[in-house]
Amino acid sequence: MNNKKLGIILISASVLLGVFLLGSMSNLSAKGNELGCYNNAECNQVAGALGTSHFIIGILAALFSLGIYMFVFNKSEEAILKRLEDKNKEEIELDKFNSVLKILDENEQKVLKAVSEKEGISQSNLRFRTNLSKAKISQIVTNFEKKGIVKRESQGKTYAIYLAKSF
Repeated sequence: MNNKKLGIILISASVLLGVFLLGSMSNLSAKGNELGCYNNAECNQVAGALGTSHFIIGILAALFSLGIYMFVFNKSEEAILKRLEDKNKEEIELDKFNSVLKILDENEQKVLKAVSEKEGISQSNLRFRTNLSKAKISQIVTNFEKKGIVKRESQGKTYAIYLAKSF
């Protein structure tokens, strides 16, 4: 059960019980006044019932407050959960990326890191970032493209390199 529904249930239950309890307190007070219990020691039962009812009113007020809190602040909890899920997804993707990097050789790691740092990097800029030859970069990128790690899009005389969405 989510907090919003629980908050509504707590609010409605505390209001209903509060109305019932206030009615019975008023009846007890009227009965105590009829019997003259406030000046008489014989009416301890009525006075005890009134004391207990005041205690229960305090508990109902606390439940009512808790219900309002759960109803109002439900959205902030959902936002926190959403942020945690997003962070968890990012960590999983980073772990996946690091796992792939571990099985690659040094040159392939350089290329993949450069592509992940700057999506859509041109193949010529990739050459300057990695200090590798044109042929080596072309060979690595073609190999990555066959494995489904990156995709190439034609950009004039060169290619823009992107990480594959499945990666």
